[in-house]
Amino acid sequence: MELVMELIMAVLRRAHVVAGACGLLLFWLPIFSRKGAPLHRRAGRYFLICVQVIGVTSLASVALRMGTELMQGRSPSALPLFGFMVLLAYLGVTVLVSAWYMRHVLRYKTDLQGLRRPMAWALVAISAASSVVLLAVAIGLPSSANVLLYALSPLGLLNSWTMRRHLRQPEREPRAWFFEHMGHGIGLGIAFHAAFFVFGARAAFDQWLVGFWGVLPWLAPVLIGVTANILWERHYRRRWAQALT
Repeated sequence: MELVMELIMAVLRRAHVVAGACGLLLFWLPIFSRKGAPLHRRAGRYFLICVQVIGVTSLASVALRMGTELMQGRSPSALPLFGFMVLLAYLGVTVLVSAWYMRHVLRYKTDLQGLRRPMAWALVAISAASSVVLLAVAIGLPSSANVLLYALSPLGLLNSWTMRRHLRQPEREPRAWFFEHMGHGIGLGIAFHAAFFVFGARAAFDQWLVGFWGVLPWLAPVLIGVTANILWERHYRRRWAQALT
């Protein structure tokens, strides 16, 4: 049984790594291709498939690991990496919610009733609840991962807030659906790049990123991505405002 579980975990890890590498490359094609062009749509579709694989493999890995502990009569919370596993599950939920919303806000940009389906409202609640759970784990079970748990806990609430705002006020500004689609896409890109620098490129940077600088691989993609999103939104708002004058 243990051999089977290890084999399944190895397959999940391999699928996770391959999807992460492919998604990292595919992210840039929709960014620099003409919006709405065949290349943009095709690359975006494959990118979201990679996101879904990342989310599913994250949740499946955590479920198998914790399930194994329970079957052997041990408490998963006693594991040394319990905080990290909760974080992995939280990020899996976050990227899956963003991928669903990013696709559907574009698909139903002119069909508000189609967008306001029960699934959308359920994901709003799940995003908010995931942040609360992560924060509760950080407070109740101190671990070496707590800094990351505290730092990333607002992501679910931010997702929930932006989705809820758009579902309630989809016509608050011209092409609001576009900015929702773009913002969540850049958010997913931030997640892919942070994962690459924190896990994939750790060996190359560990000797320099010691002490306080250890948070740089997490922080740099967030700062760059948020800044890029702000500048991009300003560019498109100015461009469309000029087209109307």
